[in-house]
Amino acid sequence: MISVIIPACNEESTIRQTVAYVFANAAYKRFLKEVIVVDGGSTDGTVKEAQKTGATIMISPRKGRAAQLNYGAAQASGQILYFLQPHSLPPENFISEIVKAHSKGY
Repeated sequence: MISVIIPACNEESTIRQTVAYVFANAAYKRFLKEVIVVDGGSTDGTVKEAQKTGATIMISPRKGRAAQLNYGAAQASGQILYFLQPHSLPPENFISEIVKAHSKGY
């Protein structure tokens, strides 16, 4: 149901923690369809670190956050897209809040 899309570029030091946090705090795991990390041309170990997380890794054909977000959205299979910056953490109950909002028509 929910695809979490994380655009990343040179986020080697934070990407693993962010993705691990998303998986760990998906209280309703059946609603979390996928976590997608879209790399925008990193020159550090971002891709290698992201590959260790269980997330789907994609390489954006174009650089820039907007291009990465659009590319990830086009590839996502979830009905709901949740965009997350690689150095930010959503509230612990983010999945249940998204599901509640969706059930109310938002």
